[in-house]
Amino acid sequence: MNDQANDLQSRVIAKQLFDTWKAEQELESDRAQGFLGGSWPTWAALILSIGAIIWAGGGQQRQNDEQDRRLDAIEDRQLQQATDAQQVLQRLASIEAKLDLITEERRK
Repeated sequence: MNDQANDLQSRVIAKQLFDTWKAEQELESDRAQGFLGGSWPTWAALILSIGAIIWAGGGQQRQNDEQDRRLDAIEDRQLQQATDAQQVLQRLASIEAKLDLITEERRK
């Protein structure tokens, strides 16, 4: 009986040692893999996150481009209005000059 108890105890100790060794090997393996050793759901989440960031950045860039286009159109319209106003002022000045000449001639 004593031999059986020793044999059983030896097997338990051997199993414990093997389990300890296996756990240490897995830990070292995980350390060796480092950053690249994640599970596939982790990688899938990372890839989806990067894709979402790129998509959001692209959307923001499109909005910026649209705003730039609108601002350019407004600036062009304002420049055209300023040019038109300057032409009107020049015509009015010419008309006023002619009227002044006509009124001076009538006074004489």
